[in-house]
Amino acid sequence: MVLANTKAVKGITQAGAKTDKIDARTLAKLLAGGFLPAVWLPDEQTRILRRRVSARAQLVRQRTRAKNQVHATLIRNLKGKPPVSDLFGARGRRWLAERELPADERETVAACLRQIEFLDGEIALVERALAEQALASAEMRRLLTLPGVNFVTAAALLAAIGDISRFPSARQLVSYLGLDPRVRQSGSEPARHGRISKQGPRRDAARTGRGGLARHPHTRSLRRQGRRIGVFATKEQHQLARELAAQAELAYRRLVQAWQPAINGAGAAPGHASRRPSSGQAARQETAPPPAL
Repeated sequence: MVLANTKAVKGITQAGAKTDKIDARTLAKLLAGGFLPAVWLPDEQTRILRRRVSARAQLVRQRTRAKNQVHATLIRNLKGKPPVSDLFGARGRRWLAERELPADERETVAACLRQIEFLDGEIALVERALAEQALASAEMRRLLTLPGVNFVTAAALLAAIGDISRFPSARQLVSYLGLDPRVRQSGSEPARHGRISKQGPRRDAARTGRGGLARHPHTRSLRRQGRRIGVFATKEQHQLARELAAQAELAYRRLVQAWQPAINGAGAAPGHASRRPSSGQAARQETAPPPAL
């Protein structure tokens, strides 16, 4: 069985006549001629890991929706901000039980709390299975030695990559994950590098966003961690998120610099102006008065 890359054969969908019979014949001709790029088929352990990671992500999203509904109920009834960091902990639930709400709103909150308790138990079961699989994998245990990487992050990374030996170089792995900058070049013009391609497997933690290099989606996701409605973090977690954001931003800068070939005889990358100030700018800077206090 050959699993084809849909992006490589998307020209089939643009044909004038498209039927299952015509598509099957076209695919057979491409495969016979060696023009049908095949996609790597994961082994059974990788498929199990992917299913567990996906199941946990879905359960977490459901729990977040239930928590957001509780917060929305409090906002609708003008109950103010909870005085505790975790509304769904022991103290938070006691504070929530003391709030006076209409009967229907009280029923909504009670239903959400039951859903949260049920989802907490389901998430714990999935995480236990992931932890057992992590302890049995030497690759996951090696990833756990990195700062800020827990068994869930390690499992999600290995589930997306699969067998890492199928990537001959680090650049191919980066391209597979969709973290490589887009390149546009025609003729002898300098290559223009844009945002990351995001052509790899979908990552829930990497939401797309506007902005330049300093607003890289992974960096923005780490900076927003712990500030969403219904999700709270400690000071240590915020500090760790800031350190991870700085590491991600530095790694992305190095990646972009590695993809920009240097001009012969000059240290600046093509398409980038020199950072050295001009003579007029230097003169203005030397004669500029000190700032007023």
